[in-house]
Amino acid sequence: MSAFHLLIIFFWLPSILVLKRNVLAAVYLYQTKEFRFDRVLSHYRNEQRLTKSQQIMVFVKIGIFTGLVIYLLVPAAAVLLISLPVVFIVYLNEGILFLESVIAKRFLRPSLRNIRNLLLIVFSILLLLLPLAALLTLPDILAAPEGTLYQGFTVKNPVDSYDLAALLPQEIEGVLVIPLVMVALVFSALFVLAADNLSFLAVTLGVVLTEPLAQIRRYILIIKARNKISWYPKIKVIGITGSYGKSTTKELIYQLVRQKFTAVVTPKNYNTAVGIAAVILKQVKKSTEVFIAEMGAYTKGEVAQSAKLVPPDIAIITGIEEQHLSLFGSIENILQAKYEIIEYMRPDGLAIFNGDNEYCLRLAEKTTQRKKIYFTVNDYDQIMTQTIASGELEDGKTQFPINENTYARDLVLTRKGINFDLHFQGEVYKVTTNLPAKYYIANLIAAIMAANELGLSIKEIVGLINKMEFKLPYLNVYPGINNSRIVDDGYNANIRGMLAALDFLKESRFIAKNAENIDGVGNVTSRRGRKGVMTQGIIELGELQKEAYKKIARKLVKTADYLITTDKLLAEVVQKESDTFTLRLVDAPSRLAGAYESLVKPGDLVLVEGAMPKLVLDRIYQNQNKS
Repeated sequence: MSAFHLLIIFFWLPSILVLKRNVLAAVYLYQTKEFRFDRVLSHYRNEQRLTKSQQIMVFVKIGIFTGLVIYLLVPAAAVLLISLPVVFIVYLNEGILFLESVIAKRFLRPSLRNIRNLLLIVFSILLLLLPLAALLTLPDILAAPEGTLYQGFTVKNPVDSYDLAALLPQEIEGVLVIPLVMVALVFSALFVLAADNLSFLAVTLGVVLTEPLAQIRRYILIIKARNKISWYPKIKVIGITGSYGKSTTKELIYQLVRQKFTAVVTPKNYNTAVGIAAVILKQVKKSTEVFIAEMGAYTKGEVAQSAKLVPPDIAIITGIEEQHLSLFGSIENILQAKYEIIEYMRPDGLAIFNGDNEYCLRLAEKTTQRKKIYFTVNDYDQIMTQTIASGELEDGKTQFPINENTYARDLVLTRKGINFDLHFQGEVYKVTTNLPAKYYIANLIAAIMAANELGLSIKEIVGLINKMEFKLPYLNVYPGINNSRIVDDGYNANIRGMLAALDFLKESRFIAKNAENIDGVGNVTSRRGRKGVMTQGIIELGELQKEAYKKIARKLVKTADYLITTDKLLAEVVQKESDTFTLRLVDAPSRLAGAYESLVKPGDLVLVEGAMPKLVLDRIYQNQNKS
């Protein structure tokens, strides 16, 4: 191998690491956004914010690229002596940082078990490295007689020499003689800078090319699932949708009805038509009596796809707010999307609405099918409805017959959980639960109404609940590192859920008692410690994100002592709310664990709000295990 080839390969090595980093990061983003272009676009519009160091690096790369382009027009040795080493050093530094993050397990990479991910990685890296292959054959491509002039300069064919002087441009008899290897290095630098910025587009091209195959696979899955579910017409389907509370309601229904029925439930992230189809094909059997499906959506028509696949006998709308507003475009579109579950419900089905939510009441008003409403308010006859277009409360009151609806009163927080009085058709039932937060009760009432529709009496249902220990994946307390306690409110963050979680954090005595029971330590340290919040923020709120954050910030600074976040906008809003509030803003999700390690002290109680990468959770939970 000649000196020419060795020098070109050596120059490219650091950039190859950076390109690999870029490709893995882009594939990871597409994976987390379910390969949806609308969600990725929303991410870059509303969530992706460069740090100051990243902004500086962008300008440095633009400056170098501009200088090298100028060099091609007006060759000068000084430009090469500055630009080429700077390019090499910049990418060498970024390559080293990438390797360090991989070794330290801080780099978030996509799943390599996913065939589509592997195809995208291989395709994108090969595409971005094509210029390298071309440059290695440059001597043959540009072979020209010695002394051929190109507007005042000539290209000298490469020599097998490691002498630096022989590699620099030289002026001989008024003609600038440029070694071919320097031309190759200049183009290498330009290609490296271009590939760095085009990495995401390369992955996007791969997503576009693989999308038809993914669509065919989805279509086949749905057809197979539709055929299979048609074999079992007696299965009762419970469909659940809404902006918040879907997963909790789904879990409560499943844990309640499986006491009396053979039930199948969709896992937490299987809430699309394809996900529901996969569950049907894997789990639904002849013995299945009840199928419980969460039906999520990011745009209109997606709930309809799920409801067409499995038309609900019982359709529940848990609540509506501005979640994913940047994707839906308007609250009107969100309302229409959620109402699709009612439109595709079975003709003799039951629609259940959350009466604590104004938007749900608006949808209930226009529903002509059989319907019921549940509340967790004391005065059922003073529910105010909300005008969709203006968002203002109407002067009139909407009242629903008491015998058609179910509500809870006198909610009491005990050491075990929430107790309340359940009002149903004029009768009052005492209900005791281990549910730790009051806002879970609305979800529980929806589960009660669904179980009642399946044929269980209210007395029987209440008897089951009073003996049950519900196990929910949210607001559980676990031991954390540094002798801290973690309130796990993972999965997805939304406005209402985050505000409710902050209320839960405020109940420190109750949480401390749970923490004491978990690790068996007699000292209730969390009562003496501080309270903190760690979150990546709330995604896809669009133009309402800042206003939502203001509401959250007001409660956060009154409830917690510090915040750890990757969300720059949330940090700015919290800082404006209280300039003395302790804040730790990190530039990447992988750095959240390090911030936790340095800021959280023994006895602290930390709310982990929203989804977190597994590598972060593994580092902050004691013994890397929730126990």
